[in-house]
Amino acid sequence: SEWRDGDYIVRRYLVSDNHPHNTQYEIHYAINSAKAVAEYEDNGAEISRLDTFFSQLGNDSLLHISKITISGYASPDGTTASNTKLAHQRAEQLGYMLAERYGLNDYNIAINSYVEPWSATTMAIETSELEDRDNIADIVNSSEPPMTIDNRLKHEREAWDWLTTNVLPDMRRSVITITYTKDKMMDSREY
Repeated sequence: SEWRDGDYIVRRYLVSDNHPHNTQYEIHYAINSAKAVAEYEDNGAEISRLDTFFSQLGNDSLLHISKITISGYASPDGTTASNTKLAHQRAEQLGYMLAERYGLNDYNIAINSYVEPWSATTMAIETSELEDRDNIADIVNSSEPPMTIDNRLKHEREAWDWLTTNVLPDMRRSVITITYTKDKMMDSREY
């Protein structure tokens, strides 16, 4: 647009943002659950952050979503088949919740699901206070099938209790990644 301001001509330009930005939100789940509960861990705060983002989207015509991806995760304990199903259900259920809560029916929400490998616990084990942490790290990094690792860890009572309390709960999650651009309005003044 263009207008006069005294002796100046002011021109306003829309400058498209060609560099996508990402924002992420993480929802956690109770063991064997695919239901996102606001009262569980920090889910309430994450849902509040989502509310703020989508409120801003509704009020800002310069903000454009290009992609929404939800990745559901399951911890490695249990059977691979049930964990695969659970990880997918977590992402899918969260996608339904987002579509309903924020009216995202016009957006294509990509769903991914992953079962965390036992080796993903290695860093936590190596930096822990576990007495037998080297042996436990060897177990989780072995090439044995996940259920064999699961059973071996259950025989290491201290390590199993520590893993189920401190490490595995954080692996039961879904990550929402929103890719967006934010255009800008620029003014130029010419005498």
